[in-house]
Amino acid sequence: MPSAKVSRQVRGALNQGATDEQRIGLVTEVLDEAGITAPPPREALPDIEKHEVRLVTWMAVKGTRGQEAKLGQIPGTRQAGELF
Repeated sequence: MPSAKVSRQVRGALNQGATDEQRIGLVTEVLDEAGITAPPPREALPDIEKHEVRLVTWMAVKGTRGQEAKLGQIPGTRQAGELF
């Protein structure tokens, strides 16, 4: 993570360049001067086998008993007779 100073310098370089090529050159200079390099490539994780997958799902359902009068007043809800 670059320091605040380097971040400001990069922002300034982006604002100074008139073309994309100039901006890239200025940003590259700032990063080189600060000693910031690209991280090494990450090693790929092994493939997942079918037996390793365990899917757990759940769904919360809230009942509407005693709220029949309110249905139809809440956006996106309808009373049973209005469904078809």
